[in-house]
Amino acid sequence: MKKTFFLTLLLCAIMPVAGAKTRSGDLEPVRNYYRMLDSLRTGWNTWDTRSMFTQLYLPEAFSVKLALVDAKGVVAEDLRAGNPRQDAAYVHPYDHMFDNSYSEVDATWHGISVKLRSTSDGDKLVMLVTPTGENTDKNGMIRIKPEYAWPNANSITGRDRLTLDEKSSFRFETRDKHVSMSGGITGEGLCFKDGSYFCKSGSPILIYTGDPISVNEAEKILIEKKRVFEDEVCASYGQNKELYRAIHSILSWDTIYDPGDDIVVTPVSRNWNLRWSIVQDYGGYVLFDWDTYFASFMASKVSRELAYSNVVELTKSVDQCGFVPKSRSDHNSLTADCSQPPVGSMAVWNIYNQFKEKWLLELLYPRLLTWNRWWTEARQTDGLLCWGSNVKRIRLGERGTGSTNHAILESGLDNSSMYDGVKINPETGQLNLQDVGLTSMYVMDCEHLALIAKELGHKQDAKELRKRAEFFRKNIQRFWCEEDGMFYNINTETGEFNRRTSATNFYVLLADAATKEQSRRIVEEHLLNENEFWGEWVIPMSPRNDPAFQQQDYWRGRIWGPTNFLVYLGLRNYPDESVMKAFVDKSVRLMLKGWNENGYIYENWNAKTGEGGDRSNCDTFYHWGALLGFMALLDS
Repeated sequence: MKKTFFLTLLLCAIMPVAGAKTRSGDLEPVRNYYRMLDSLRTGWNTWDTRSMFTQLYLPEAFSVKLALVDAKGVVAEDLRAGNPRQDAAYVHPYDHMFDNSYSEVDATWHGISVKLRSTSDGDKLVMLVTPTGENTDKNGMIRIKPEYAWPNANSITGRDRLTLDEKSSFRFETRDKHVSMSGGITGEGLCFKDGSYFCKSGSPILIYTGDPISVNEAEKILIEKKRVFEDEVCASYGQNKELYRAIHSILSWDTIYDPGDDIVVTPVSRNWNLRWSIVQDYGGYVLFDWDTYFASFMASKVSRELAYSNVVELTKSVDQCGFVPKSRSDHNSLTADCSQPPVGSMAVWNIYNQFKEKWLLELLYPRLLTWNRWWTEARQTDGLLCWGSNVKRIRLGERGTGSTNHAILESGLDNSSMYDGVKINPETGQLNLQDVGLTSMYVMDCEHLALIAKELGHKQDAKELRKRAEFFRKNIQRFWCEEDGMFYNINTETGEFNRRTSATNFYVLLADAATKEQSRRIVEEHLLNENEFWGEWVIPMSPRNDPAFQQQDYWRGRIWGPTNFLVYLGLRNYPDESVMKAFVDKSVRLMLKGWNENGYIYENWNAKTGEGGDRSNCDTFYHWGALLGFMALLDS
């Protein structure tokens, strides 16, 4: 039933949308997507959003969940990196291959310190827990709980059987016995209580399904799997192997399965999933617009299926909103008053160039074209674009639509100093600010969508898109301030330049909208100016001579992966390659700093110290931070 519902939704992708030309009745792109999705949501993996110490088997939803138990019987089971809850365990993620052939993660809590390494192949699973350092709590335990992941949500519960032997074994079995797997547990002090097994945390603990194996045999298997990841998969990237290792791992760790929508996706982080989830015991996820397009682009280097799943699941939201909404979360909840930066066509075109499968373009093109046209209809003021918020609400309980705050949120730069004092026009639903960053990204979107249209044979659409790109590219010149050698946003109430700048002012390079002399000036006089954007750590979202820089609070002065990445794409159009190389080198150094120290890839970084996670509103394991390293992979 669930699959039929989503198949019906996806049929919209191959029907004409807002004038797009598609072959009505051609179901092959939809069939291809669902065949691919079925192949993706299978087998053992860390699919459960709530804990990195859980292995979940799809599609049957068998689960083996580990938890830490201290000497007083207190339990820590939400084991995930950067868990903000009080007294949460410290979790350090390491390698994770997307196919789950190897994963490694540490946890420390109340004197218990353990490492979990896992590997799987089909029905066979191996999980080996070993103590790290000294377990000061000699009475610490590991709880092992084989169970159905969502007993109230999964339709197979009640038809299938889970058998728990009170000694050391368990069995999952579907009613028709299509899947039947036995498992075992070995460990010091093994005991059974209330449907769970317990072992002492100070000695190795082995959990497996399939044929029985020993701890020594498991150790050898895991060492070999780790070697394959390091010496065969990552090593193919040469000097960038550590970057690829980090990117591959964070995308794999952040990939989850949501039972409500029956999808495999890569949200920004597990902590954000639970923050946005409507029913937290039922999975839960959130996909943000530009975050997910960047994740899809990066995932194309890790898994074709993962890249496709993310980009399709997000883009199909156009059907309900007429544009890609700022967010989509579980139970089809949408923020439908505003969008976010138009980077979708850029991501889709690059993914297509990786795999050359036209059915993906056929599936997504009508929606991308609808979104592209929406910007000029809903966000254009006098030939330039402004961020905005519609007076419309779809997300249950949402407040503030049609507000200045939501219009700023559409930019993705939630509290940027560029928007201090700027208000929304209640008649148009747009900020009173023509935005150079948005207009430049829109030109990029038109250019990439024109390439997609041409590839699909939609000649008139391609002509329309190129014409629109040229119209806005020409108008971008109105942002130019000759006196300051900079492209500034324009206040639509006064007609004056807004001299509060950020990294987005350099997006004119994305649109190839600046003359050679203008490009030289914005780079030499501003980007490379250590009183503004250059320095040891680059580039801050508020320049160093802006009062907001001292705050180092979210988008006020900190460094962000997506903005660095878009500036990098712009610098690829700059004639002096040494600038781009220096920019990439600094970005890579910043990302690897946190990864090498503690296995974290941060949501943002302090532009003074290069530290991430020094503020409570900085997630410590957020996938778009990996864009700092991804640019080096593209550059090579």
